[in-house]
Amino acid sequence: MPKSKYQQPCISPSTEILQRRSPMKTSSIRKLLLVSFLVLIPLALWQTVIWAESFSLDAIRRTAAQNLNLVVKNLRGEQDKFRALTRLIAQHPTFRNLLNGTLSEDEIATLNLSLEKVNAFTGALDIYIMDKTGLTVAASNWNTPQSFIGRNFYYRPYFQAAMQGRLGRYFAMGATSGQRGYYFAYPIRSGTAITGALVIKMDVGHLESVWWSHDFDILITDTNGVIFLSTNPDWVFKSLKALNKDQTEKIRASRQYAGTRITALNANPGYSFGGAEDLISIGPGDANAAPQHRRKFLLRKAVIAEAEWDIIILARTDPVRAQIFLAAAIMGFVLISLGFVSAYMFERRRRIHEQISLQQQAHETLEKKVRLRTGDLARANVKLRTQIAERSRAEAELRRAQQELIQASRMAALGQVSAGLSHELNQPLAAIRSYADNARAYLARKAPQKALSNLSDISELTDRMARIIKHLRTYARKDSVKPYPTPVAAMIDEALSLHQPRITEKAIEVIRDYPAHDPLALAGEVRLQQVFANLVSNAIDAMQKAPTKRLEVKLRTDGDNVLVQFRNTGENIGKEDIARVFDPFFTTREVGKGMGLGLSISYGIIKQFGGSIEAGNHPGGGACFTLKLPLAKTGNGARS
Repeated sequence: MPKSKYQQPCISPSTEILQRRSPMKTSSIRKLLLVSFLVLIPLALWQTVIWAESFSLDAIRRTAAQNLNLVVKNLRGEQDKFRALTRLIAQHPTFRNLLNGTLSEDEIATLNLSLEKVNAFTGALDIYIMDKTGLTVAASNWNTPQSFIGRNFYYRPYFQAAMQGRLGRYFAMGATSGQRGYYFAYPIRSGTAITGALVIKMDVGHLESVWWSHDFDILITDTNGVIFLSTNPDWVFKSLKALNKDQTEKIRASRQYAGTRITALNANPGYSFGGAEDLISIGPGDANAAPQHRRKFLLRKAVIAEAEWDIIILARTDPVRAQIFLAAAIMGFVLISLGFVSAYMFERRRRIHEQISLQQQAHETLEKKVRLRTGDLARANVKLRTQIAERSRAEAELRRAQQELIQASRMAALGQVSAGLSHELNQPLAAIRSYADNARAYLARKAPQKALSNLSDISELTDRMARIIKHLRTYARKDSVKPYPTPVAAMIDEALSLHQPRITEKAIEVIRDYPAHDPLALAGEVRLQQVFANLVSNAIDAMQKAPTKRLEVKLRTDGDNVLVQFRNTGENIGKEDIARVFDPFFTTREVGKGMGLGLSISYGIIKQFGGSIEAGNHPGGGACFTLKLPLAKTGNGARS
């Protein structure tokens, strides 16, 4: 039987055209997506490399600027101290009498001894007096083989400036001692006439070891661009650029570097993907070394105008390459994942379109069945759209949660660092204020020597704060800092002196039980004093309400160890708290009275030294902290 018109498949012309063109359209879209990804991937990777480099270099710039600021402050502090000292000492009437020829031989010998004592007290390299011809007539090194007495330094620019009535300043290598130093010279006047000059040579070489770091190098250059101080010893007495004939002759005439041959370092501009202009590359001793043997640095510079110094910090950029590689790898992974997701979504969309096309065909051929299935298809379509919308919302919520988690982590890290810095710097700041008040009082009483002593203590505390910041950063990053022989009793006494005003105010009796000779432990002066200061501070706080206030400090050696015990007569530590006293942010004080970081930081420092610290209660009452440190094998406490 022939089929009726209702039994024949009913396909409209538009459906036939759609079915014929669909494969062609799908193929074109696939090609377009493929070409888009082939163009997008290199562009995205290139932009990622530029962004990662810029981000990493900005972080290095900020760190370099902070460290450069600390170095400049350190140098200014050293210079200000010796500049003021030179002006002050030069006004002494004994020097006028010496240059006028009115002192006897015994008086001159006594003057030399006085200069020797002042030199030892201030930490200068040398102090000497020159007459108006440049001849040295008295010196702190009068009894050494390198004595300046009888030597003429008329050719030095600092002497010539002093004879013109100005403060002479000059960096040079000693013609007699061979030591690098910064010279201050001030005129000595007899009435209105200048009869000579007082010269103080400041030690600058020790600053190189103070500034040394794995992350950067410090350079200090003179007006000719010659490097005279550097944390990299291979760069000392080299110039950033080749010296011209006039510069070479000027250095030779003044004997500034005692005949040392100045060679050029010739640093080249460093390559940057983003075109950064503050990068340089330096080879290992050879400016023309192959690129793979040259190191790239980020350069930051500051100027001390009065000294005519350029302070340059060269921050190492080795981590930048790793950051670029990591960012490129992440972007590559994201792009590949995006490609797979796009391919999946395209294929899924294609299948949906195929299903819709089949449904339309079925609708045209089987009108009755379409009506029956229209409801199911509509519900399926609504359900599919609902799922897509829910998935989109879920992805948005996930991205928002990730951003909030990242922000919370950043704020937590910032809070920890800020809390640690605040806690560790409060004690030196309090001591600085006390010394400043004392200095002001001494100046009011016309006691400049005692005021200078307090100002010197302030300078030392400032240096100590810089070292505290450095060691806090080392502690936070778990960097290895090599311990060296350190006098333990001396560090205990310094920690007690920091808290002496509180000890006096609270009427606390301090009992020191030390052996005859101060034992040396493998530790570090700043960090060990930091631990002792924390323990003393905690003991003072613990004895606030105690009827008997006594702090006992016992120091002993036991085999290969140094034992230190701090015992106070305050309240005992609770049994449930003994195991937690070294946990970060654990404290039994009232809110706002402490952050619970001191013992945690002390615990970490002692562990770095290879020692141990334990908390407990003394049988006679009160808390007791026992430290065990490795005994140093060397015979002196000098830094190795």
